[in-house]
Amino acid sequence: MACILKGYKAKINAGVLKKKEAVELGDVDSAVGMFFLVNSGFGGNPYGGFGYSVNRGGEAKRLKNAMLRLRCIHKRLLGNVFIECLDFEDVMNKWDSEKTFFYCDPPYYNTEHYYDKHFGKEDHRRLLNRLKQTKGKWILSGYHNELYDKELQGFPYIEVNVSKPSYGITVNSKSMTRPRATEVLWFNYEPDPAILQKYGLELKR
Repeated sequence: MACILKGYKAKINAGVLKKKEAVELGDVDSAVGMFFLVNSGFGGNPYGGFGYSVNRGGEAKRLKNAMLRLRCIHKRLLGNVFIECLDFEDVMNKWDSEKTFFYCDPPYYNTEHYYDKHFGKEDHRRLLNRLKQTKGKWILSGYHNELYDKELQGFPYIEVNVSKPSYGITVNSKSMTRPRATEVLWFNYEPDPAILQKYGLELKR
């Protein structure tokens, strides 16, 4: 794979692979190219230029660690795994049962402009309405907002203070520290109290 990635870097530096430019690639080459772009891109943006840490190693170390994680991903995919390319509602209609668990991580509300694929306010409403009808268990991640707080009133949730990895830092940034945010996980079931206690998390409603 390292040899393939070297070829992609040469193409990218030469301006061959750019956003919205038609490039004829097979499925495997496309996957390798996207893997390289995402893991080398500034702030995780595959089209935002190259990014690397100025004090924790460079681009090569970052990419090497990402490649090593592929082994764990490959091992997991060898099991009973199905990958769907469908609208979330179609996936839930197809797989929903009392034994199903859904983890939903949609584009965060009012941050849809960060994503290539459109997911608007009506899509958020569709998701919330479908989750309320789900037979199986689910966890939904996001930030507090007027729509979610209203529609999910009464559902248990936890709050986690996290740094925002999407916030890119450069040598010219005024702050070398990423901003913090309160991530929220909503549940339609009661999480194990022992797990919450282990990680110092408080269940709220």
